[in-house]
Amino acid sequence: MGKKKNPTIINSIKDAAFAPALVVLPTGEFMMGSPDEEIGHYPNESPQHRVNIASFAIGQFPVTRREYSFFLEDSKYKADTGCYCWRGGRLTWCADTDMINPGFEQDDLHPAVCISWDDAMEYVSWLSKKTNLPYRLPTESEWEYAARATTTSSRFWGETPEIACEYANVSDLTRADAHGLEPIPEKLFLCHSGYVYTSPVGKFRANGFGLYDVLGNVWEFVADKWHDSYTGAPSDGSAWLDGGSDKRIIRGASWFNVPRNVRSANRYSIESNVRYSGVGLRVARNVE
Repeated sequence: MGKKKNPTIINSIKDAAFAPALVVLPTGEFMMGSPDEEIGHYPNESPQHRVNIASFAIGQFPVTRREYSFFLEDSKYKADTGCYCWRGGRLTWCADTDMINPGFEQDDLHPAVCISWDDAMEYVSWLSKKTNLPYRLPTESEWEYAARATTTSSRFWGETPEIACEYANVSDLTRADAHGLEPIPEKLFLCHSGYVYTSPVGKFRANGFGLYDVLGNVWEFVADKWHDSYTGAPSDGSAWLDGGSDKRIIRGASWFNVPRNVRSANRYSIESNVRYSGVGLRVARNVE
């Protein structure tokens, strides 16, 4: 398979030095969810349904530690400590961890992690006030539209898990070597990304919309409430906020996720106040 060049970003936005870089996505429509025959399909990805998306802007990368630190310093926001982190070969509650110390080494260009949905909402509210622009979390349908970038395959690079390490920071042989994990295809991508935990944003190839790390590296919050299927889901790109549960949704999977979970359609529920060392955020905003 020949190597693809990264796309050229035509319409990008940088609203302020402290604000994430954005890419303006075109109006379009797509089939959200996955068919029953997709390898790795979960029932909560059904039924597939057509969604119309109005043009909007979304973060070119997940929000970085540097960008999130501007918020913490300027707003004096105090998040609770404690985060689920990777210790002893499993995810466990780590009372001594937070965004500053997630349990592994990071620098300012790594994605901010150990952030709850509640924290993420505080961040986009602050960003809106600082820029006087309508920042928010993407809706779930906007997120999947952005991640797919017009593709219909299970991942934006296709169906081949063996080339994942060109496009995403996932649970792979680099992590297996570090933690003594068996190289089982159902549990690991059989390639080397070079990263055991998070990677700096933008280290892997972009999708067709010029977005980086939409799969792998960190899960990303969306605005919607959790529903266990798409029955009754809106078709206009809006957030689904009626009914369902009080849980929120994360998309895209992370550095510790198995191949089945690193797919454009995969979705997971999370309590709004819970933090994980594999969960961060990507911002969105409306455009005229």
